Amino acid sequence: MVLRRTVVFVSWFAAGAAAAASPPPQLDCVKIQSPAKLSAGSAFKARIQHGLEFRLSKEWSISVGPAADGTLDYLWLVSPPLRMAPHRMFGKGYGFTAAESAKLNRSLHFVLNRQDYDAAMQAVSLSDAGDTLKQLDALGRGQLILYLDGYELKGDDFSWIRFHGEACVPKG
Repeated sequence: MVLRRTVVFVSWFAAGAAAAASPPPQLDCVKIQSPAKLSAGSAFKARIQHGLEFRLSKEWSISVGPAADGTLDYLWLVSPPLRMAPHRMFGKGYGFTAAESAKLNRSLHFVLNRQDYDAAMQAVSLSDAGDTLKQLDALGRGQLILYLDGYELKGDDFSWIRFHGEACVPKG
């Protein structure tokens, strides 16, 4: 199920401070919702904005990429940490149990196009970690927020999950 809505993010400043001169960015958001119970080993996809799709692999790794190319992942590069990434999956891994994974915050970012993906790949190879993170932050303009609503454990694995969330991109 996919629903559209527009969200305006407003920055709040310290008490007494004036609002910024530029208007707050407007975002176009698409709701994402899994079936009532997504069984273990099942993949899930949902179309989102700009020809992109949200993907949950059958191993329940989370990615976003162009619908026309299922091999590109526009999310992992701009959703650090890059190597230890339990937030980019549902289930046990990276030293977390499945029950611990269910409680993780999943507020992720993604790039919007191949040009930004290539720029993010270049940024990862920079020698200064601060410069790398600054560039990745600027490039990751899409936002994906996911919430695990329900699940059933079989040992330390999920037998099914249910989730919802939204993918947001700058409007315009």
